[in-house]
Amino acid sequence: MFKPSEGDLREEREAKRFTGYFVALIAVALVVLGIYLALQMTWPKTMGTVTATEIESFQKESTVKESSYSDLHNASEKKGRKTTHRKKIEYVLKVGYSFKVGDQTYEGRDNGGRSEKEETVRAIIKDKFEDGTSIEVAYNPQNPKDSTIHPGWGGYFFVLWILAAGVGFLSFKLITIKEPEKIQPEDY
Repeated sequence: MFKPSEGDLREEREAKRFTGYFVALIAVALVVLGIYLALQMTWPKTMGTVTATEIESFQKESTVKESSYSDLHNASEKKGRKTTHRKKIEYVLKVGYSFKVGDQTYEGRDNGGRSEKEETVRAIIKDKFEDGTSIEVAYNPQNPKDSTIHPGWGGYFFVLWILAAGVGFLSFKLITIKEPEKIQPEDY
């Protein structure tokens, strides 16, 4: 086959560097989101009241390649192999709530849970989020309209930082990619 030219290799390295800068921006965004979620853990909390619940459904499609029994015994033949498109529905609970800070009443909306089974989401409503139920609400003291019932994703914000570290390492490797050393021909 053809050996890539020096210009092609240079273009490839520059493309990798550009990709590295883009990936670095993603890492920074993950760190900022992680900091925001960590700050939510320090927000003051107050008691609020569930004012509404709504179940939203989202259709997810997945593609699965299925093999027949004969394919397992005869790997060289591909007949009997079919592609199946499966549609799954995911149910997401949205919780509306109100809470007071001082004399001011605020309203918020947050996720209350999710499942592939609607009855599971209905059970969450019955257990935790029936209308009129008291719930704990964390709010931003500088802007109480900014509130949540799951501050810091329940304390798992550090997962974002781990992901950001991995993405940051990848971007560092792409940005600092070096030009390969040229091999000098030997004199005979």
